[in-house]
Amino acid sequence: MATTETIRFTEHGLPPSLTHAGTRRFLTGAGLPAREGPLFRFAVLREQGLRTYASLAEVPAAPRDLFVLGELSAPGSGTWVTLDGRTGALFLTGRPHPGRADPGLPGDPLAPDTGTLLGFESAVADLERTRGRFAAYESRYGRAAASGATDELLTLFQGGMRGAELPAFWWIAALILPLARVPTPGIQLRLDLPGRLLDDEFGAGRVTRCEDADLPAALTHEPTRRFLKDIGLPEEDDSYVFPGLPLRTLTEHHGGPAGLPPHATRLVPVGHLADGTDIVVDGATGEILSWHRSTGRLSPLNSDVSALAFTTWLLRRERVLDEAHDGYLTARAPGRLAEAVRAVLRATDHPAALHTPTDTDGPAAHWRPWPLLTTVPVEYAS
Repeated sequence: MATTETIRFTEHGLPPSLTHAGTRRFLTGAGLPAREGPLFRFAVLREQGLRTYASLAEVPAAPRDLFVLGELSAPGSGTWVTLDGRTGALFLTGRPHPGRADPGLPGDPLAPDTGTLLGFESAVADLERTRGRFAAYESRYGRAAASGATDELLTLFQGGMRGAELPAFWWIAALILPLARVPTPGIQLRLDLPGRLLDDEFGAGRVTRCEDADLPAALTHEPTRRFLKDIGLPEEDDSYVFPGLPLRTLTEHHGGPAGLPPHATRLVPVGHLADGTDIVVDGATGEILSWHRSTGRLSPLNSDVSALAFTTWLLRRERVLDEAHDGYLTARAPGRLAEAVRAVLRATDHPAALHTPTDTDGPAAHWRPWPLLTTVPVEYAS
């Protein structure tokens, strides 16, 4: 098996129970990428060869012609890409408990064949890097650009499914990933948001803009002051609440420095989350931090207020899109929806997609991203 840049098998290296001729030709010819892609990795083939789900998962009762081809790239996904050796079709299959077969085998449909799967992933990579079919998007930003990219992805995905229902996995990729094109890279702040982006999403009467008198003297970062006056922040959403005006420092909120983080006199709350986290802006630098009152932990959250505003918009847009599809996306692939949002945050504001510790300390601590993102593991309903 060749593995330098391409994982390719010899004819004799493939198991006899893989009877689909087209798949055998693909694995001995074009092969699979050895490098991890934006959606999938096939390292299991390099490490263990092409093994059946039954042997790799230690579930003897599983079908003997269902093979593990790879897995999702998302950290800790717990989901394999499996291959039906008779039809060549691909599925997303959760890893089972040892010795117990998944009653939903083979899993959620993913693609009709291996070549189509790689073509879909290639399109996502092209969008992320604005190359190939999406090269024209290199300088295109805004809601129209995102909508155009969504349309192009849906056309490709639906055509590739050859009349079959488009799986939730690809709906999510087409609807969520192009949202990274909505903001333009900023100059003084991380992002330049389209005009009325927040007003159109939350409602014109539900976005708070500040006057100079509403901003404390400790907030000296001029681009942040200007953003809060000109663009503003949403007043309230499912998990986020603006603290109200006038804005005050943490020290002023709590009547003194006791129990507060260092430099609390220049930290200004600009939001509260349902889990008890305060969102504060460093008045000197404009950096957005989260302050966990229960632990006293101060952690990076967003690069600045423009990225915070975009994050709140993105999380609401995710929910609106799911509601428009009658909850299909969260019902079928809740973890994938969260991972797609993290991918958009990685592309637009990397700190927001980083994993931060929860209240549990030590080796058993769980790690999670921006607090509003779901912590459901990336897995698929059967």
